[in-house]
Amino acid sequence: MFRNASALCAVASLVTAPIVAADSHGEMQFVPAHINVCSFRDGKSWGDLEKLNEAFAGFIGDSPTDYSYWILTPRFREDSDMHFAWLGSWNSGAGFGGGFDNWVANAGDLEQMFYETAECGSNMMAIANIMVDPDNPPTNGVVWFARCTLADGKELSDAVAAHAEGSSAMRDLGVESQSWAFVPALGFGDIEFDYYHVATFDSYAALGAGFDANFNQGGWKARMEPMAGVASCSSPNLYDYRIKQQGQAPE
Repeated sequence: MFRNASALCAVASLVTAPIVAADSHGEMQFVPAHINVCSFRDGKSWGDLEKLNEAFAGFIGDSPTDYSYWILTPRFREDSDMHFAWLGSWNSGAGFGGGFDNWVANAGDLEQMFYETAECGSNMMAIANIMVDPDNPPTNGVVWFARCTLADGKELSDAVAAHAEGSSAMRDLGVESQSWAFVPALGFGDIEFDYYHVATFDSYAALGAGFDANFNQGGWKARMEPMAGVASCSSPNLYDYRIKQQGQAPE
């Protein structure tokens, strides 16, 4: 949707509703997403961001769209430069292309409004399911991003299978979460990791239950055993997320 990185804060990564992990032949399926990692410009604040959200809602209007987006607020993160992130996704590459064509042709003053509100960085990613409930797409809650590196000779499909096995073990302990693999696609340059492991929880209470299961009920072992020799991941950064636009799911 956005014409340039600086004016629009960025392009890159999160969740569509719903995302399909595999087709009838068992192949992973991917959808495009973008993330705008932003810092407010001098004199701008959350009220200005809300005005921007309202203006963007007017730009989308009542026409059907498969574009969804969330606003992320950092809570636990290794640096403090980021004020918020705008995370959007589409159900298909065609939806992404059509949305950006519409933005370039029709955004007008709205693009300038983005630029005047925040200074942002821009990336795009391809997303594949790991453990997702298609009847419960993410709306509001807590999300983490962990940078992961594949072991020599391993592929993304190996890592997705390992994460899914670990997630299934955590669900057996009562942990409710959803997760995806976000693969860098555009705007990253020379990166030192292969993908993000992204997981959402409906609340901090749900995250806290996961903490207990992981550290005090042996979940860490059940979660990490499938990852041995497949991929290693960093300590995750944690954010609040709030949905602002829910796109239509594919029929």
